Amino acid sequence: MNEPNILIVISVIMAAGHFLIFRLAFDEEFERRFLSYQERAKQYLLSDNQEFVSTMKGILELDPEAVEKTGYGEQWKQRLDIIEEMKAERDKVEGKIYLVYIVLIASVLSSSISFLIPEGIVLLYGYTFYVTSISWLLLMLALLIIIYLLLQQYLLERHLSDPKYIEKREGRKLTS
Repeated sequence: MNEPNILIVISVIMAAGHFLIFRLAFDEEFERRFLSYQERAKQYLLSDNQEFVSTMKGILELDPEAVEKTGYGEQWKQRLDIIEEMKAERDKVEGKIYLVYIVLIASVLSSSISFLIPEGIVLLYGYTFYVTSISWLLLMLALLIIIYLLLQQYLLERHLSDPKYIEKREGRKLTS
């Protein structure tokens, strides 16, 4: 088997593997886990709100506008926004999945071109440029994109499993 055939087979295997990996990562199960996280976070926020109201009850009776002065309403809104940002991050990662296929198709095309020019292109000073080198570079780029997307998915899943993520994220947001 010659190099262009090997590159085409590797591209197809990478595309199939990419499809299977992200099919597992972006299945309906993720949607269920996200909704479960969203409900837990909202329950946590409601209990936090009840605790706030019970501790501030005396002050609220004297000054009903005290909640606005403490900025609690804004904090509540920021916490809900963080949950929605997580959904947006997931959609953004899911929207980038097709990039891998574009790079792999380009790799297959450059490998196919090497069937037409198997001896390569002779450059200045006797150097030879082989079209398959472009395909190898594209395969490496596809691999890097896959790793990046998997890392993004892993971080998102890690946030979903952390019940205190909203507080941590809010703390970073408020201090920055």
